Amino acid sequence: MATGIEYQTLNYTASGLTYSTYLTGIAGENIVGMYVTAGDIDNGFIYDETTQTFILIGYPGAASTVPYGPSLADTASIIVVGSYKLAGEDKDNGFIYNAADGTYTTIDMPGATDTIPHSTYGEYVVGNYDDLTTANNDYAVYPSGGNAFLYDMATKNFTTIVIPDAISTTAYGIWNDVIAGGVDLTDNGVQVTDAYLLDQSTGKSYTYSYQSGAQVAVVTHFDGITGGSTAGSYIMTGDFVLADGTEGAFSAKVSNFTDIVWTDLSVPPTVPDTTTMTSGNSGYGNEAVGVYTTSSSDAINGYIATLPCFAAGSRIATPAGATAVEDLVPGMIVDSLFGGPQPVRWVGHRQVDCARHPDPASVWPVRVRAHAFGQDQPGRDLYLSPDHAIYLRDVLIPVKHLIDGDAVCQVPRDAVTYYHVQLDQHDVLTAEGLTTESFLPHAPRDAFDNGGGVTQIYPEFLHWCWDVAGCAPLVVTGPPVIAARAMLARSPQRAAA
Repeated sequence: MATGIEYQTLNYTASGLTYSTYLTGIAGENIVGMYVTAGDIDNGFIYDETTQTFILIGYPGAASTVPYGPSLADTASIIVVGSYKLAGEDKDNGFIYNAADGTYTTIDMPGATDTIPHSTYGEYVVGNYDDLTTANNDYAVYPSGGNAFLYDMATKNFTTIVIPDAISTTAYGIWNDVIAGGVDLTDNGVQVTDAYLLDQSTGKSYTYSYQSGAQVAVVTHFDGITGGSTAGSYIMTGDFVLADGTEGAFSAKVSNFTDIVWTDLSVPPTVPDTTTMTSGNSGYGNEAVGVYTTSSSDAINGYIATLPCFAAGSRIATPAGATAVEDLVPGMIVDSLFGGPQPVRWVGHRQVDCARHPDPASVWPVRVRAHAFGQDQPGRDLYLSPDHAIYLRDVLIPVKHLIDGDAVCQVPRDAVTYYHVQLDQHDVLTAEGLTTESFLPHAPRDAFDNGGGVTQIYPEFLHWCWDVAGCAPLVVTGPPVIAARAMLARSPQRAAA
């Protein structure tokens, strides 16, 4: 398991009862999933991370509803896809839910026994369907459905997705023109052997197998996909099985469909419990969601995993390409606005226990949503400490002064890991495509775990010497801040919502 990942259990509770909960999709601050009531009845919901509230959804008249990947819209206008079953029937029917008008639309693959949509992006939906007249026992193993489809919401047409040389194909995620899922290439009795990405713009497909040290997984499956921080890069979540029977979940970053980096997402054990199963169902920005089980209970638990989040996981521009902030070490060269390429002198890090902080809101991360300040500014969601300053129009503005509850919003967290990068002089770095400040060379380091000396019990990341050593004026009000907020109001992200 990778270090620095923070896990938060998220289960649906009502009237003092906690239900088995599945988290199946995430986009922006919206998480979708279901909780299970007596009789194994699935009940759908949307969870708003900002307000920390559950919004129940269910196909009208259905006995069970299972929602999957949401769109990028805000909670009031979100698009959710999934499947439902009517009372007394085993058939899975696909649906599209539009929160803007509260409507549900059934979409069933012609001739299919079951239709299970898994993800949506723009006008398209991907998922799986069964035709039990031709199905074999492999279809019941993992995951369900051995046939994949692409559905065009505008034309209402289905297209079958078939990966060359695959015995069966599943589709679980879509982002722009790229579809993600799993394929069976060997007919080995477990249905899925490899994960795949299909680039619809070129028609080319690429297969991948999870690796842990010298071990190569016998089963790898992508369950979700989102855009990475640079053109041609993507982030996937999914599940794996090693030859020794070890099962787990992962996050993976791929560039240009060739270079891939795997991160084990498996939920760590807690004493005296052991984690018996983890799945990685979906990811967005530096968050992933899924489910896990423990040795002490038969219950299913939902989890949110926050990958080490400038808050960690943020990618910093370097002459060699974008590099995760937690991978920077002194001596590495980064790009800076005023000093050009120059070496890193120090990288501070601090894991903050927000739940025990006397003022949690002062240390909760602030999320700058993808494209908030213009196309690819940032290229994907960027998480900063509240006092971390953004460089806009020749001034530095602490991000907390730009919070608007939409494009820039604070996200409550029990814990978070922050990083900061120091150069020879105060300068401007590029994180996920957005210009942000480096650490002030003369600022105290006692807010950081590796700052030396006595570490603050309750960290404060505010800097005290901009006037002396700052690379640009620091402003918290007035015309520059008004202009920055106007940029947010015109952002492509908000226009899309």
